Amino acid sequence: MPSRLGPLLVLIGGLGLFVVSLRTWYAVDLAKLPGGVRVAEQVAHMQHFASTANGWEPWGLLSDVILFLVIAIAVAAGVAGLTTRRADPRVAFAAALAGLVGIVLNALHLIDEPQPSALVTVRPSAWLSVAACGLIVLGGGRWFDRLSAALRG
Repeated sequence: MPSRLGPLLVLIGGLGLFVVSLRTWYAVDLAKLPGGVRVAEQVAHMQHFASTANGWEPWGLLSDVILFLVIAIAVAAGVAGLTTRRADPRVAFAAALAGLVGIVLNALHLIDEPQPSALVTVRPSAWLSVAACGLIVLGGGRWFDRLSAALRG
């Protein structure tokens, strides 16, 4: 019986990435604005400015599509790996590759934070997104290695 640890890690990483993507990744430090926090809060409220952003908000449609695909591939691959008797190494490889794409995407988001960067604080949830993608890569790589070894011998 093949080990289910790889698909389980992929599934947990995909679900974790989804949950973390909905949390606050960036926050504007209103105390750094001239005029005081109260004035900045009133202006932000009157102008309907957001003072926080999650993983879906600041980067546009292409980034959102890539993030969605990483999550969807990880969850689908993890479920497939846990529910089928004969797993395909290509599914495990696709999961690991999706996790790698997620790491690159989220690392770029951490390097190039929303503007004005002097006022924006990166929250721990943004870093957890990279960790969740790392879990997808780890699980997919372990899963692929196990399936490849089973096919060879």
